Amino acid sequence: MASRSRSSKASQARIALLEVTIEALQLLHWADFETLVDIIFARSGWNQVSVLGGTKKLVDLELEHAVINERAAVQAKSSASQKTLDAYIRRMDATEQFDRFFFICHSPKRALTPDDRADVHVWTGRELGSTIMRLGLHDWVMERLA
Repeated sequence: MASRSRSSKASQARIALLEVTIEALQLLHWADFETLVDIIFARSGWNQVSVLGGTKKLVDLELEHAVINERAAVQAKSSASQKTLDAYIRRMDATEQFDRFFFICHSPKRALTPDDRADVHVWTGRELGSTIMRLGLHDWVMERLA
C-alpha cells in the first residue's frame, strides 16, 4: 500500500509541475521563449543552420539533423490562431526546402491542427510542457521568471 501511495504522490507532483510549467510559459518574454525553443531542439540533436529569431521573413529557426538527414523549419509564437498556422504551412510548402515544420505556441487562441500532415508538428500546452519536462528545462523556465 505504501508504494501505491508514493506512486500516487509522484504522479500528482508531476501533474502539478506540468501545470505550473505550462502557466509559466505564458509569462516568458518572447525572446526567452525563442531561446527555449532553440534549446529544446539543440538537446534533441537538431543543429541550427540559421540565426535565431529576429526579423527573418520565413521562420525563427532553420535546423538540420545529420543522423536522419532532414531539414526542419521552426516557428515559435506566443499566441496564434488556426489562420496563422495555415498561413505558415502554405509558406513552408511553397519553399520546398524543409522535410518537417514545427509550429510551437504557448498560448494558442483555440486548438491548432495541421490537418493530418505527418510533416507538420504543432506543440502547444501539455505537449510543449511535457517536452520541457522530459528535457529537464522546467528549472530554466522558472529561472527566467525569478
